[in-house]
Amino acid sequence: MLLDSYPLSLINGHENAMGVWEESSEFLGANEMLASTFARHFWAFRAIEDLIPQTLENFGPGHFFPYTEAYSDLEVSFELAAQRFYKSALVTLRSFLELGLLGPYFAARRQEHVDAPPWLASEQPTPKRSELLRRLRQMEHFETFDQAFDLVPRIRSTSDKLDGFAHTRGRRHSAWTLSTSNVNTFAEDALLTHLRLTQDSVRHVVITILLTYPLGLCGLPLDDKFGLNGPVGGFLRYDHVQLIESIILANEVAILREIALHDSRAQEVVTEIHALPDITPEELEVQSKELNRFMKESST
Repeated sequence: MLLDSYPLSLINGHENAMGVWEESSEFLGANEMLASTFARHFWAFRAIEDLIPQTLENFGPGHFFPYTEAYSDLEVSFELAAQRFYKSALVTLRSFLELGLLGPYFAARRQEHVDAPPWLASEQPTPKRSELLRRLRQMEHFETFDQAFDLVPRIRSTSDKLDGFAHTRGRRHSAWTLSTSNVNTFAEDALLTHLRLTQDSVRHVVITILLTYPLGLCGLPLDDKFGLNGPVGGFLRYDHVQLIESIILANEVAILREIALHDSRAQEVVTEIHALPDITPEELEVQSKELNRFMKESST
């Protein structure tokens, strides 16, 4: 039949996309400082995961789900940009920013175990940006930082730029304008736009998480105190704190540290952790043997 003679043929097919991916990789390889800075934002977002509390009360209701979904969008966004799907990459980045702020939104009133489940069960819509920012501003630390550094206007500005592509706000926000072609073609300016907006979005989310959980900039000697059996969620190691601070401006880090220093709950935990005895070499050896035994049993 005549209709059987129409095989699937894509203008932006896999072969073309992979060709652009190679060009994107070469570009980043030739611009090591740019690539390193961009990579640190990815690693910083992965590191902030350890700060989100994982308690028996809030683990089940799914307050951690927005974070995991956001990270998936972050990776997908980069992969799309590297293959020349610049507009789709920015639309996905918009989802990352929204989801990244959603976790702190649920935690703002310290009752995420109550607020998150209806959304997680798809019974309630994702809150509008105005409602999300309104609740975040109800957090004292967030409001303090916002007053000093205009965090909300910055979030709105980045969101508005991404909205333009999500809603195709005219030719300027079209796929064609980003790449100046209707086929997969490497476009340096479009890739740089994506990298810049990605870094801005990650910073917005990371700072908001730090303001939600001010213990985040109180690096703790977790390895010295707990060895291989450290606590799950709620704390950051020294090296993770340094990594996260590296993507934030120095004057902003100073305010974040000041907030953490004057947060009574955070300082209470710091005092308790430092008061714990260091793990002994013998205890560490026992932990290591238990871990090895567990890994062997899990692999069989």
